[in-house]
Amino acid sequence: MPSREYVATKAYICLYFSAAWCPPCRAFSPKLSKWAKEHEDDVGVIFVSHDTSEKEMLGFVQNKNFAFMPFRDRTFTTLNQILSVSMLPTLVIVNRSNGKVITHWGRTCVEKNPDHCVEEWKNGRAGVSWLQTLCTIS
Repeated sequence: MPSREYVATKAYICLYFSAAWCPPCRAFSPKLSKWAKEHEDDVGVIFVSHDTSEKEMLGFVQNKNFAFMPFRDRTFTTLNQILSVSMLPTLVIVNRSNGKVITHWGRTCVEKNPDHCVEEWKNGRAGVSWLQTLCTIS
């Protein structure tokens, strides 16, 4: 499991707001873990748990390519408020070099444009187009 220090060396920090009890989160997490491994030179994922216990959180992140915040860390509420997290899962992409949020649509980037979203972020774009959000990938 990557450390937060390891993730902090990456160009893009992916803040992953999720929980083990959330069915869409359970479906997306393996995809995100695989994608993060494939793009490990550029991205690091930090899991921000909405689980009901530390044990549940640790079980959920086990064997995934995610670092994680300590359970109910003091910054948990602040992060959720500042980033306007209103649903799970949410994947917020942050440019580490300047601290700016690139997109709150990180989940859509990973699901609809997994092979090219990082390159788009490098070129100052959102990582996914509106057309891609409307299209179903087969």
